[in-house]
Amino acid sequence: MMIRSHCFYWISVVIIIFSSLLVQTLASTSLHLCHQDQRDALLEFRDEFPIYDSKPIPWNKSSDCCSWKGVTCNVKSGQVISLDLSSTVLLGSLKTNSSLFKLQHLSQLDLMNCNLHGEIPSSLGNLSRLTLVNLFFNNLVGEIPASIGNLNQLRSLNLMANDLTGEIPSSLGNLSRLINLELSSNSLVGEIPTSIGNLNQLRNLSLGSNGLVGEIPSSLGNLSSLLHLRLFNNHLVGEVPASIGNLNELRVMSFENNSLSGSLPISLANLTKLSEFSLSSNNFTSTFPLDMSRFPNLEYFDVSQNSFSGSFPKSLFLIPSLQDVYLAGNQFTGTIEFSNTSSYAKLQTLILAHNKFDGPIPESVFKFLNLEELDISHNNLTGPIPRSISNLVNLLHLDLSNNKLDGEVPGCLWSLDTLTLSHNFFTSFENSSQEALIGELDLNSNSFHGPFPYMICKLEWLGFLDLSNNLFNGSIPPCIKNFSGSIKELILGNNNFSGTFPDIFSGVTKIVSLDISQNQLEGKFPKSFINCNDLELVNAESNKIKDMFPSWLGSLLLMS
Repeated sequence: MMIRSHCFYWISVVIIIFSSLLVQTLASTSLHLCHQDQRDALLEFRDEFPIYDSKPIPWNKSSDCCSWKGVTCNVKSGQVISLDLSSTVLLGSLKTNSSLFKLQHLSQLDLMNCNLHGEIPSSLGNLSRLTLVNLFFNNLVGEIPASIGNLNQLRSLNLMANDLTGEIPSSLGNLSRLINLELSSNSLVGEIPTSIGNLNQLRNLSLGSNGLVGEIPSSLGNLSSLLHLRLFNNHLVGEVPASIGNLNELRVMSFENNSLSGSLPISLANLTKLSEFSLSSNNFTSTFPLDMSRFPNLEYFDVSQNSFSGSFPKSLFLIPSLQDVYLAGNQFTGTIEFSNTSSYAKLQTLILAHNKFDGPIPESVFKFLNLEELDISHNNLTGPIPRSISNLVNLLHLDLSNNKLDGEVPGCLWSLDTLTLSHNFFTSFENSSQEALIGELDLNSNSFHGPFPYMICKLEWLGFLDLSNNLFNGSIPPCIKNFSGSIKELILGNNNFSGTFPDIFSGVTKIVSLDISQNQLEGKFPKSFINCNDLELVNAESNKIKDMFPSWLGSLLLMS
């Protein structure tokens, strides 16, 4: 009895183990068994494209299609629910009767950057379970099919960077669950349909870089969940609707390069979560609100190339999160002044060019210790450059050209990447022990005098140098060869340089343009120019050079 009981025990254990393995096998089989009609549809879809990225999509007939690259199946039903072939070069078009449309359970379709051609078939609107359609960066043409408005489960539609034409179908306003709508960088025309205002779950609306016309519909003010609104590079006209101020969640508003005009709606002050604000290249003519600090999260502010007027908007710079400000190309007047500026401010870019600012460069601007680019060119600023500019230890690019500044150029500026001081009244340079790093130096049309500046000889990485229209005299030193391996444009015209032009071009490999006109140079033309393979322009007129025409320069044409 004990033996029989013992055998029975072990038989029971074997049965239990076998049953467990059988359950796991069946479960595994149900998880990895795709339907034959799904597999056949996928293979037929692949075969619709005769050319692949040098090799076929790696789908093996003998393996389960749910394990194929880019294919995802429902773990219970085995139906294909997602197809992601992004960045697979298909080099073909989506046919109206494509086998793709047999995958009726498809919820996500990603064919981004597949080099697709032709039109978007209206059959796409029959895949009623789609929640995501991504056809970004292809070569699709024709109109957006109205049938896409039938995809009432759709959450994201991205058709950016194609060549789609025609109007935006009003049927897109039926996509009540849509969160993301990306139609930028196409050739769409017509007006923005008012039905877009029905998409009350929309968070991102991007219609930039098209040919859209008409006014911004006030219905966009109904998009209470909107975070990003991008309408740049179109032909929109009229004013910004006051209803836009209802978008309390808005983070990015970009309307640049249109023909919008008028004044800024007071309601914009309600956009307290705004981080990016861009209205550049429009026709706005109003003044700014007195209190611009009501945007506590603002990081990027661009209203350049308009006709805004009034005094400098100093309240804007009370926003501690501000990083980039572009006010260029407007009609602002008066002095530039900052109040209560914190040294911990995040400002990195400040562009104030092409306005009517006057007075001195304010000392307060040098409290922005994170500043990397400062452009106050084409104004009416007067006086010297303050010494406190040395506080801007992160500054890389400085443009003070076309003002009425004078005095000495501070030595700390030799550590910048680009320095543009042309069309002022500067007369001299401060001696400096700092490392000279400038790559582009423009000092033309000032009142500099004396010999060639010694500091320039230290600029080993100099690519552009313009000393023209000054009062420099003496000889051109041989030290120019220090940057002969990097210089592309060397402009020394209209000075009083004398002596012979040094024969220092044996190591020059990149120079494209040379202007030594209207000086007192004499002697012969340097033969080392024969080494300047990229040379395109030489201007040596109005000098005292006595030589035969350097016919050997013709060989440069043969080499170019």
